Amino acid sequence: MISTIGNIAPKQTAQLVADFLNGDVKAAIKEQLRQKPLIDAIFSEVNPVPIKAAVSLLGKCELHYRLPLGVPEDATLVHLEEEMTNYGLL
Repeated sequence: MISTIGNIAPKQTAQLVADFLNGDVKAAIKEQLRQKPLIDAIFSEVNPVPIKAAVSLLGKCELHYRLPLGVPEDATLVHLEEEMTNYGLL
């Protein structure tokens, strides 16, 4: 599985995959739908700009970008923080 959200919600993403592989498709779908607003926030700008910001919000790195990437828009940061809070990460 290739997963961007797995960088900030590894346990939840691993459980989603385990549920699916173990045949509990309903639980996997429920978690995927719970993750959807956060995934949308992560992809509101070109990857990896928002996911790096999310990792920074978790205190795991500094918010620093090298060219050709630029800093995320203020609105993106606000949206990302809201969705991370709603998901229970902050």
